[in-house]
Amino acid sequence: MIDYLPTESGVYAIVNVSADGARYVGKAKNIRNRIKTHVHDLDLGLEATNDARLLQTAWSAYGRESFTIEILERVADNENAVPYSIRADNLSLAEHYYINERGEYNADKKIVRSDQVFLVNAFAWREPVDADTVARALTAVPYAYIVGSRILFEHAVLVSAFNETEAKQKARDHSPELRMLDKKLSSVRASLEMIRTHLGAELPDYRETR
Repeated sequence: MIDYLPTESGVYAIVNVSADGARYVGKAKNIRNRIKTHVHDLDLGLEATNDARLLQTAWSAYGRESFTIEILERVADNENAVPYSIRADNLSLAEHYYINERGEYNADKKIVRSDQVFLVNAFAWREPVDADTVARALTAVPYAYIVGSRILFEHAVLVSAFNETEAKQKARDHSPELRMLDKKLSSVRASLEMIRTHLGAELPDYRETR
């Protein structure tokens, strides 16, 4: 079965069919080679995908005949295209999504930094990105926040700030209504789709020169 696995990059799952489909999710630049390594180590009892050794424990308990391999999604590897400090790579974004969808044998569910989870929610790894989009998105996305209360009123303001705390403060300074909310003000990172709708317009920017 391993010989028929693709040599492309993507996200895969090692699935325990005897345990209601419990699975380990991983990413690889070459899926076939990565799975070969997994199986070799699992058969020898040497697999250490995490300190808890969740996958190895299940493999040893149920036996290799209880497991199958699933290709969850072929994902283009762009690790060297964009600095991770600006945008997580495609494989990491996709892996984060599938682990959080279901990954009983994954001890670590936080693959992508918290400030970049909005890219996961927007399925950004599936979006074609040309040079012009990259140039504009990288200018806007790292600093874009939607600020407002999702409970007390419906509208929100889109601001640019270096972090969430600054975004809230800039919003208070900008709007008397927001200032009245004081500590009840909340902010969330804008989704990639929401940012793109503003790329053609002037993005309100309250950052001070640093």
